[in-house]
Amino acid sequence: MVKVDSSPSPGGSERKGASRLSLKRQEALAATASGQSKQRTKSATNTTCARTFKSVPGLVGEVADFIGRFVVVPPEDRLVVASWVIASHMMDSWDRFPHLAITSPEKRCGKTRFLQLLELLVPNPVNSSNISPASIYRLIEANRPTLLLDEAQSLSRRGSESSETIREIFCAGIDQKSQTMRVGGPSHEVQKFSIYSPKIVALIGSLDGVLADRCIQVGLVRKTSQDNVERFRSRIVEPLGIELRERITEWVKENQSEVQKQYDHLEPFENLENDRMAELLLPMQAVVTVCCPECLPVLEQYATNKEAQEYEQERLSPGVLMLQACHEVFHRRGPDKPLPFVSTASLIDALVKREEEPWANYRFGKPITPESLGHLLRPYGIHSEREGRTSPRGYRIESFLPVWGRYLAIG
Repeated sequence: MVKVDSSPSPGGSERKGASRLSLKRQEALAATASGQSKQRTKSATNTTCARTFKSVPGLVGEVADFIGRFVVVPPEDRLVVASWVIASHMMDSWDRFPHLAITSPEKRCGKTRFLQLLELLVPNPVNSSNISPASIYRLIEANRPTLLLDEAQSLSRRGSESSETIREIFCAGIDQKSQTMRVGGPSHEVQKFSIYSPKIVALIGSLDGVLADRCIQVGLVRKTSQDNVERFRSRIVEPLGIELRERITEWVKENQSEVQKQYDHLEPFENLENDRMAELLLPMQAVVTVCCPECLPVLEQYATNKEAQEYEQERLSPGVLMLQACHEVFHRRGPDKPLPFVSTASLIDALVKREEEPWANYRFGKPITPESLGHLLRPYGIHSEREGRTSPRGYRIESFLPVWGRYLAIG
Protein backbone atom coordinates (compact mmCIF):
# COMPACT_ATOMS: atom_id res chain seq x y z
CA MET A 1 0.00 0.00 0.00
CA VAL A 2 1.26 3.44 -0.82
CA LYS A 3 0.63 6.18 1.70
CA VAL A 4 0.78 9.84 0.77
CA ASP A 5 -0.15 12.77 2.98
CA SER A 6 -3.62 13.89 1.98
CA SER A 7 -5.68 16.98 2.42
CA PRO A 8 -9.47 17.37 2.53
CA SER A 9 -11.07 17.50 -0.89
CA PRO A 10 -14.49 18.97 -1.50
CA GLY A 11 -17.01 16.80 -3.31
CA GLY A 12 -18.81 17.76 -6.44
CA SER A 13 -21.50 16.68 -8.78
CA GLU A 14 -21.09 13.69 -11.03
CA ARG A 15 -21.18 13.92 -14.74
CA LYS A 16 -24.41 12.63 -16.05
CA GLY A 17 -25.87 11.60 -19.30
CA ALA A 18 -24.97 8.99 -21.87
CA SER A 19 -25.92 8.27 -25.41
CA ARG A 20 -29.12 6.23 -25.79
CA LEU A 21 -29.87 3.41 -28.15
CA SER A 22 -32.35 3.73 -30.96
CA LEU A 23 -35.51 1.63 -30.91
CA LYS A 24 -34.28 -0.58 -33.73
CA ARG A 25 -30.97 -1.16 -32.01
CA GLN A 26 -32.67 -1.90 -28.67
CA GLU A 27 -34.72 -4.64 -30.27
CA ALA A 28 -31.62 -6.14 -31.85
CA LEU A 29 -29.74 -6.02 -28.57
CA ALA A 30 -32.65 -7.59 -26.69
CA ALA A 31 -32.61 -10.45 -29.17
CA THR A 32 -28.85 -10.82 -28.73
CA ALA A 33 -29.13 -10.86 -24.95
CA SER A 34 -31.84 -13.54 -25.01
CA GLY A 35 -29.87 -15.75 -27.40
CA GLN A 36 -32.34 -15.36 -30.25
CA SER A 37 -30.22 -13.31 -32.63
CA LYS A 38 -28.67 -14.93 -35.67
CA GLN A 39 -25.00 -15.67 -35.69
CA ARG A 40 -22.98 -12.91 -37.30
CA THR A 41 -21.18 -13.60 -40.55
CA LYS A 42 -17.83 -12.83 -39.02
CA SER A 43 -18.47 -14.66 -35.79
CA ALA A 44 -15.66 -14.86 -33.31
CA THR A 45 -16.03 -18.64 -33.29
CA ASN A 46 -14.86 -18.74 -36.91
CA THR A 47 -11.54 -17.09 -36.17
CA THR A 48 -8.35 -18.85 -35.15
CA CYS A 49 -8.48 -17.16 -31.76
CA ALA A 50 -12.12 -17.59 -30.77
CA ARG A 51 -11.71 -20.15 -28.00
CA THR A 52 -7.95 -20.17 -27.41
CA PHE A 53 -5.08 -17.80 -28.09
CA LYS A 54 -2.30 -20.36 -28.25
CA SER A 55 -2.43 -20.34 -32.05
CA VAL A 56 -2.37 -16.55 -32.26
CA PRO A 57 1.00 -15.09 -33.20
CA GLY A 58 2.15 -11.93 -31.53
CA LEU A 59 2.22 -10.33 -28.17
CA VAL A 60 -1.53 -10.09 -27.53
CA GLY A 61 -1.78 -13.88 -27.62
CA GLU A 62 1.17 -14.26 -25.24
CA VAL A 63 -0.32 -11.87 -22.70
CA ALA A 64 -3.75 -13.50 -22.98
CA ASP A 65 -2.24 -16.96 -22.45
CA PHE A 66 -0.25 -15.77 -19.44
CA ILE A 67 -3.43 -14.46 -17.80
CA GLY A 68 -5.40 -17.59 -18.65
CA ARG A 69 -2.85 -19.85 -16.96
CA PHE A 70 -3.77 -18.57 -13.51
CA VAL A 71 -7.26 -17.02 -13.64
CA VAL A 72 -10.57 -18.29 -15.05
CA VAL A 73 -11.40 -15.64 -17.67
CA PRO A 74 -13.32 -16.17 -20.93
CA PRO A 75 -11.00 -16.07 -23.98
CA GLU A 76 -12.74 -13.00 -25.42
CA ASP A 77 -12.23 -11.09 -22.19
CA ARG A 78 -8.59 -12.18 -22.03
CA LEU A 79 -8.04 -10.68 -25.48
CA VAL A 80 -9.51 -7.36 -24.35
CA VAL A 81 -7.44 -7.32 -21.15
CA ALA A 82 -4.26 -8.25 -23.03
CA SER A 83 -4.73 -5.45 -25.56
CA TRP A 84 -5.58 -3.04 -22.69
CA VAL A 85 -2.33 -3.96 -20.93
CA ILE A 86 -0.28 -3.29 -24.07
CA ALA A 87 -2.16 -0.05 -24.75
CA SER A 88 -1.47 1.11 -21.17
CA HIS A 89 2.23 1.31 -22.13
CA MET A 90 1.31 3.96 -24.70
CA MET A 91 -0.75 6.32 -22.56
CA ASP A 92 0.38 9.47 -24.36
CA SER A 93 -0.86 8.09 -27.68
CA TRP A 94 -4.54 8.21 -26.77
CA ASP A 95 -7.02 11.05 -26.43
CA ARG A 96 -9.01 8.92 -24.01
CA PHE A 97 -8.17 5.66 -22.29
CA PRO A 98 -10.69 3.56 -20.33
CA HIS A 99 -10.22 2.13 -16.88
CA LEU A 100 -10.26 -1.63 -16.41
CA ALA A 101 -12.91 -2.92 -13.97
CA ILE A 102 -12.73 -6.46 -12.58
CA THR A 103 -15.96 -7.51 -10.90
CA SER A 104 -17.42 -10.66 -9.37
CA PRO A 105 -20.75 -11.54 -7.72
CA GLU A 106 -19.05 -13.04 -4.65
CA LYS A 107 -15.69 -13.36 -2.95
CA ARG A 108 -13.08 -16.00 -3.94
CA CYS A 109 -13.50 -15.47 -7.68
CA GLY A 110 -9.88 -14.49 -8.38
CA LYS A 111 -9.99 -10.69 -8.41
CA THR A 112 -6.92 -10.22 -6.19
CA ARG A 113 -5.01 -12.87 -8.14
CA PHE A 114 -5.96 -11.11 -11.37
CA LEU A 115 -4.59 -7.85 -9.96
CA GLN A 116 -1.35 -9.60 -9.01
CA LEU A 117 -0.92 -10.78 -12.59
CA LEU A 118 -1.71 -7.38 -14.06
CA GLU A 119 0.68 -5.70 -11.63
CA LEU A 120 3.49 -7.69 -13.26
CA LEU A 121 2.54 -6.50 -16.76
CA VAL A 122 1.43 -2.87 -16.60
CA PRO A 123 3.80 0.13 -16.54
CA ASN A 124 4.81 1.65 -13.20
CA PRO A 125 2.21 -0.18 -11.05
CA VAL A 126 0.96 1.11 -7.69
CA ASN A 127 -1.28 -1.36 -5.86
CA SER A 128 -3.50 -0.19 -3.00
CA SER A 129 -6.66 -1.32 -1.22
CA ASN A 130 -7.33 2.05 0.41
CA ILE A 131 -6.32 5.44 -0.91
CA SER A 132 -7.38 9.04 -0.38
CA PRO A 133 -8.36 11.44 -3.17
CA ALA A 134 -5.29 13.59 -2.51
CA SER A 135 -3.05 10.54 -2.77
CA ILE A 136 -4.49 9.72 -6.19
CA TYR A 137 -3.95 13.05 -7.89
CA ARG A 138 -0.57 13.67 -6.24
CA LEU A 139 0.66 10.21 -7.28
CA ILE A 140 -0.53 10.70 -10.84
CA GLU A 141 0.99 14.17 -11.11
CA ALA A 142 4.34 12.97 -9.78
CA ASN A 143 4.73 9.47 -11.23
CA ARG A 144 2.04 8.70 -13.86
CA PRO A 145 1.51 5.23 -12.36
CA THR A 146 -0.89 2.49 -13.28
CA LEU A 147 -3.14 2.56 -10.23
CA LEU A 148 -4.53 -0.80 -9.11
CA LEU A 149 -7.28 -0.46 -6.51
CA ASP A 150 -8.48 -3.63 -4.80
CA GLU A 151 -11.63 -3.97 -2.67
CA ALA A 152 -13.13 -0.97 -4.47
CA GLN A 153 -16.73 -1.54 -3.33
CA SER A 154 -16.73 1.94 -1.78
CA LEU A 155 -16.70 3.50 -5.25
CA SER A 156 -20.35 2.49 -5.60
CA ARG A 157 -21.43 3.85 -2.21
CA ARG A 158 -23.17 7.19 -1.81
CA GLY A 159 -22.85 9.68 0.98
CA SER A 160 -19.11 9.54 1.64
CA GLU A 161 -17.30 12.70 0.55
CA SER A 162 -14.08 10.76 -0.04
CA SER A 163 -15.80 8.10 -2.19
CA GLU A 164 -17.68 10.76 -4.15
CA THR A 165 -14.46 12.64 -4.88
CA ILE A 166 -12.56 9.51 -5.91
CA ARG A 167 -15.43 8.54 -8.18
CA GLU A 168 -15.37 11.99 -9.81
CA ILE A 169 -11.61 11.74 -10.32
CA PHE A 170 -12.02 8.35 -11.94
CA CYS A 171 -14.93 9.47 -14.12
CA ALA A 172 -12.94 12.42 -15.47
CA GLY A 173 -9.59 10.63 -15.52
CA ILE A 174 -10.08 8.85 -18.84
CA ASP A 175 -9.30 12.08 -20.72
CA GLN A 176 -5.66 12.89 -21.38
CA LYS A 177 -6.17 16.57 -20.54
CA SER A 178 -8.24 16.01 -17.40
CA GLN A 179 -7.12 17.86 -14.27
CA THR A 180 -8.29 18.55 -10.76
CA MET A 181 -7.67 21.86 -8.97
CA ARG A 182 -6.82 22.37 -5.33
CA VAL A 183 -5.72 25.29 -3.18
CA GLY A 184 -2.38 24.73 -1.44
CA GLY A 185 1.05 26.06 -0.61
CA PRO A 186 2.00 28.89 1.72
CA SER A 187 0.35 31.46 -0.53
CA HIS A 188 -2.83 29.37 -0.96
CA GLU A 189 -2.47 29.43 -4.73
CA VAL A 190 -4.59 27.28 -7.05
CA GLN A 191 -2.67 24.18 -8.11
CA LYS A 192 -3.50 21.91 -11.05
CA PHE A 193 -3.01 18.15 -10.88
CA SER A 194 -3.28 15.72 -13.78
CA ILE A 195 -5.62 12.78 -13.12
CA TYR A 196 -4.98 10.89 -16.37
CA SER A 197 -3.32 7.49 -15.95
CA PRO A 198 -4.20 3.80 -16.38
CA LYS A 199 -6.45 2.61 -13.55
CA ILE A 200 -7.66 -0.86 -12.59
CA VAL A 201 -10.35 -1.45 -9.97
CA ALA A 202 -11.47 -4.78 -8.52
CA LEU A 203 -14.65 -5.15 -6.50
CA ILE A 204 -17.49 -7.43 -5.49
CA GLY A 205 -20.74 -6.35 -7.11
CA SER A 206 -21.13 -3.75 -9.82
CA LEU A 207 -19.78 -0.27 -10.34
CA ASP A 208 -21.72 2.98 -10.19
CA GLY A 209 -23.41 3.41 -13.57
CA VAL A 210 -21.55 6.58 -14.56
CA LEU A 211 -18.15 5.12 -13.71
CA ALA A 212 -19.01 1.78 -15.32
CA ASP A 213 -19.66 3.67 -18.56
CA ARG A 214 -15.98 4.69 -18.55
CA CYS A 215 -14.57 1.21 -17.96
CA ILE A 216 -13.73 -1.93 -19.86
CA GLN A 217 -15.45 -4.48 -17.65
CA VAL A 218 -14.43 -8.07 -17.03
CA GLY A 219 -16.63 -10.29 -14.88
CA LEU A 220 -15.11 -13.20 -12.95
CA VAL A 221 -16.82 -16.28 -11.55
CA ARG A 222 -15.71 -18.75 -8.93
CA LYS A 223 -13.49 -21.58 -10.16
CA THR A 224 -14.87 -25.12 -10.29
CA SER A 225 -13.13 -28.49 -10.44
CA GLN A 226 -13.54 -28.46 -14.22
CA ASP A 227 -11.52 -25.24 -14.60
CA ASN A 228 -7.87 -25.97 -15.26
CA VAL A 229 -5.60 -23.23 -13.93
CA GLU A 230 -2.14 -23.33 -12.43
CA ARG A 231 -1.19 -22.48 -8.87
CA PHE A 232 0.22 -18.98 -8.48
CA ARG A 233 3.64 -19.16 -6.84
CA SER A 234 5.23 -15.75 -6.78
CA ARG A 235 8.86 -16.89 -7.01
CA ILE A 236 8.05 -18.72 -10.22
CA VAL A 237 5.41 -16.48 -11.76
CA GLU A 238 6.88 -13.04 -11.05
CA PRO A 239 10.04 -13.54 -13.17
CA LEU A 240 7.83 -14.75 -16.04
CA GLY A 241 5.59 -11.70 -15.73
CA ILE A 242 8.51 -9.28 -15.54
CA GLU A 243 10.07 -10.88 -18.62
CA LEU A 244 6.76 -10.54 -20.48
CA ARG A 245 6.49 -6.88 -19.44
CA GLU A 246 9.97 -6.27 -20.86
CA ARG A 247 8.85 -7.80 -24.15
CA ILE A 248 5.81 -5.53 -24.10
CA THR A 249 8.10 -2.54 -23.61
CA GLU A 250 10.28 -3.61 -26.55
CA TRP A 251 7.24 -4.22 -28.76
CA VAL A 252 5.89 -0.77 -27.95
CA LYS A 253 9.22 0.86 -28.88
CA GLU A 254 9.17 -0.88 -32.25
CA ASN A 255 5.48 -0.50 -33.09
CA GLN A 256 4.19 2.62 -31.33
CA SER A 257 4.36 4.82 -34.42
CA GLU A 258 2.36 2.30 -36.46
CA VAL A 259 -0.20 1.88 -33.66
CA GLN A 260 -0.57 5.66 -33.45
CA LYS A 261 -1.08 5.86 -37.20
CA GLN A 262 -3.80 3.22 -36.99
CA TYR A 263 -5.43 5.01 -34.06
CA ASP A 264 -5.54 8.32 -35.94
CA HIS A 265 -7.40 6.78 -38.87
CA LEU A 266 -9.41 3.92 -37.36
CA GLU A 267 -13.18 3.93 -37.61
CA PRO A 268 -15.05 2.52 -34.59
CA PHE A 269 -16.83 -0.79 -34.98
CA GLU A 270 -19.85 0.07 -37.10
CA ASN A 271 -22.32 -2.14 -35.23
CA LEU A 272 -21.89 -0.21 -31.97
CA GLU A 273 -24.33 2.56 -31.16
CA ASN A 274 -22.82 3.28 -27.76
CA ASP A 275 -20.52 6.10 -28.88
CA ARG A 276 -18.52 6.15 -25.66
CA MET A 277 -17.79 2.43 -25.75
CA ALA A 278 -16.78 2.67 -29.42
CA GLU A 279 -14.40 5.53 -28.64
CA LEU A 280 -12.90 3.91 -25.55
CA LEU A 281 -12.22 0.68 -27.45
CA LEU A 282 -10.15 2.49 -30.09
CA PRO A 283 -6.78 2.12 -28.27
CA MET A 284 -7.30 -1.65 -27.97
CA GLN A 285 -8.60 -1.79 -31.53
CA ALA A 286 -5.42 -0.06 -32.76
CA VAL A 287 -3.18 -2.47 -30.83
CA VAL A 288 -5.00 -5.54 -32.13
CA THR A 289 -4.97 -4.15 -35.70
CA VAL A 290 -1.16 -4.00 -35.62
CA CYS A 291 -0.46 -7.06 -33.47
CA CYS A 292 -3.03 -9.66 -34.59
CA PRO A 293 -5.69 -8.28 -36.95
CA GLU A 294 -7.32 -11.72 -37.19
CA CYS A 295 -8.60 -11.15 -33.63
CA LEU A 296 -10.55 -7.99 -34.47
CA PRO A 297 -13.84 -9.94 -34.79
CA VAL A 298 -13.35 -11.20 -31.23
CA LEU A 299 -12.90 -7.66 -29.95
CA GLU A 300 -15.98 -6.55 -31.85
CA GLN A 301 -18.00 -9.46 -30.45
CA TYR A 302 -16.94 -8.52 -26.93
CA ALA A 303 -18.17 -4.96 -27.53
CA THR A 304 -21.49 -6.16 -28.97
CA ASN A 305 -22.10 -8.48 -26.03
CA LYS A 306 -21.28 -5.78 -23.49
CA GLU A 307 -23.59 -3.34 -25.23
CA ALA A 308 -26.41 -5.89 -25.03
CA GLN A 309 -25.72 -6.46 -21.33
CA GLU A 310 -25.77 -2.74 -20.64
CA TYR A 311 -29.11 -2.43 -22.38
CA GLU A 312 -30.53 -5.24 -20.24
CA GLN A 313 -29.22 -3.55 -17.09
CA GLU A 314 -30.69 -0.23 -18.19
CA ARG A 315 -34.10 -1.88 -18.59
CA LEU A 316 -33.96 -2.73 -14.87
CA SER A 317 -33.05 0.76 -13.71
CA PRO A 318 -35.79 2.40 -11.58
CA GLY A 319 -36.41 5.11 -14.18
CA VAL A 320 -36.80 2.79 -17.16
CA LEU A 321 -38.81 0.34 -15.07
CA MET A 322 -41.17 3.20 -14.17
CA LEU A 323 -41.49 4.25 -17.82
CA GLN A 324 -42.44 0.69 -18.77
CA ALA A 325 -45.02 0.50 -15.97
CA CYS A 326 -46.53 3.84 -16.96
CA HIS A 327 -46.73 2.70 -20.58
CA GLU A 328 -48.77 -0.31 -19.53
CA VAL A 329 -51.02 1.73 -17.25
CA PHE A 330 -51.83 4.25 -19.99
CA HIS A 331 -52.55 1.39 -22.42
CA ARG A 332 -54.52 -0.84 -20.04
CA ARG A 333 -57.64 -0.49 -22.25
CA GLY A 334 -55.65 -1.79 -25.22
CA PRO A 335 -52.89 -0.55 -27.54
CA ASP A 336 -55.36 1.34 -29.71
CA LYS A 337 -57.22 3.00 -26.82
CA PRO A 338 -54.63 4.77 -24.67
CA LEU A 339 -55.76 6.92 -21.79
CA PRO A 340 -55.12 10.63 -22.52
CA PHE A 341 -54.71 11.53 -18.83
CA VAL A 342 -54.12 9.59 -15.60
CA SER A 343 -54.33 11.25 -12.21
CA THR A 344 -51.39 10.84 -9.86
CA ALA A 345 -53.54 8.94 -7.36
CA SER A 346 -54.80 6.53 -10.02
CA LEU A 347 -51.29 6.00 -11.39
CA ILE A 348 -49.88 5.20 -7.96
CA ASP A 349 -52.80 2.86 -7.24
CA ALA A 350 -52.05 0.97 -10.46
CA LEU A 351 -48.32 0.88 -9.73
CA VAL A 352 -48.61 -0.64 -6.25
CA LYS A 353 -50.73 -3.47 -7.68
CA ARG A 354 -47.82 -4.60 -9.86
CA GLU A 355 -46.63 -7.33 -7.51
CA GLU A 356 -43.28 -8.11 -9.17
CA GLU A 357 -42.13 -4.49 -9.12
CA PRO A 358 -40.90 -2.38 -6.18
CA TRP A 359 -43.61 0.29 -6.07
CA ALA A 360 -45.65 -1.23 -3.21
CA ASN A 361 -42.60 -1.21 -0.91
CA TYR A 362 -40.61 1.53 -2.57
CA ARG A 363 -39.18 3.28 0.48
CA PHE A 364 -38.95 1.98 4.04
CA GLY A 365 -41.62 -0.63 3.28
CA LYS A 366 -44.16 1.97 2.17
CA PRO A 367 -45.76 2.55 -1.26
CA ILE A 368 -44.29 5.05 -3.68
CA THR A 369 -45.42 8.63 -3.01
CA PRO A 370 -46.34 11.40 -5.46
CA GLU A 371 -43.03 13.08 -4.60
CA SER A 372 -41.00 9.94 -5.39
CA LEU A 373 -42.97 9.39 -8.58
CA GLY A 374 -42.23 12.94 -9.71
CA HIS A 375 -38.56 12.53 -8.77
CA LEU A 376 -38.25 9.46 -11.01
CA LEU A 377 -40.01 11.03 -14.00
CA ARG A 378 -38.53 14.53 -13.79
CA PRO A 379 -35.14 13.66 -15.42
CA TYR A 380 -37.06 12.61 -18.54
CA GLY A 381 -38.84 15.95 -18.74
CA ILE A 382 -42.15 14.53 -17.49
CA HIS A 383 -44.07 16.64 -14.97
CA SER A 384 -47.49 16.37 -13.39
CA GLU A 385 -50.16 18.93 -14.28
CA ARG A 386 -53.87 19.57 -13.90
CA GLU A 387 -56.40 18.56 -16.53
CA GLY A 388 -58.60 21.41 -15.38
CA ARG A 389 -58.44 24.16 -12.77
CA THR A 390 -60.14 22.11 -10.07
CA SER A 391 -59.15 18.61 -11.14
CA PRO A 392 -56.45 16.63 -9.31
CA ARG A 393 -52.91 16.62 -10.62
CA GLY A 394 -51.83 13.88 -13.00
CA TYR A 395 -49.91 13.06 -16.15
CA ARG A 396 -50.74 13.49 -19.83
CA ILE A 397 -49.81 10.80 -22.31
CA GLU A 398 -48.27 13.45 -24.59
CA SER A 399 -45.49 13.91 -22.03
CA PHE A 400 -44.58 10.22 -22.22
CA LEU A 401 -44.78 9.56 -25.96
CA PRO A 402 -41.33 10.86 -27.05
CA VAL A 403 -39.71 9.40 -23.94
CA TRP A 404 -41.16 5.93 -24.49
CA GLY A 405 -39.79 5.99 -28.03
CA ARG A 406 -36.29 6.75 -26.79
CA TYR A 407 -35.96 4.45 -23.82
CA LEU A 408 -38.31 1.49 -24.35
CA ALA A 409 -38.25 -1.25 -26.96
CA ILE A 410 -41.88 -0.86 -27.97
CA GLY A 411 -43.56 -1.37 -31.29
